Amino acid sequence: MKNLCCLQFLSENFSPEYIRPLDHGFDANDYYRHFLKREERLVIRAQKNRNVIYNGKTCNITDAASKYKGAYRMDFKEKSGKR
Repeated sequence: MKNLCCLQFLSENFSPEYIRPLDHGFDANDYYRHFLKREERLVIRAQKNRNVIYNGKTCNITDAASKYKGAYRMDFKEKSGKR
C-alpha cells in the first residue's frame, strides 16, 4: 500500500512524540497496527460505522462519543492487552 510507505517515511523521519492527525480514510486496522507497533501517537477521524469497546462493552463509536462534552479522548488497547 502506498499509504503505508508514506507512513513509514514519517516514522523514519519524525519523532514518535509528534501526533499524526489523519482523516477517516485511515480508519483501518492496517494503519492502527502500523502506529501501535511503533508506539506512535495518532488522531484518526473514525468512520461512523466503527464499533469500539467502551467500558467493557461493544458499541458504535458515535454512541461512545456522545457521552462526552466537548473534546474527548479514548485510549486504545489491542486484544493482546497492549495499550
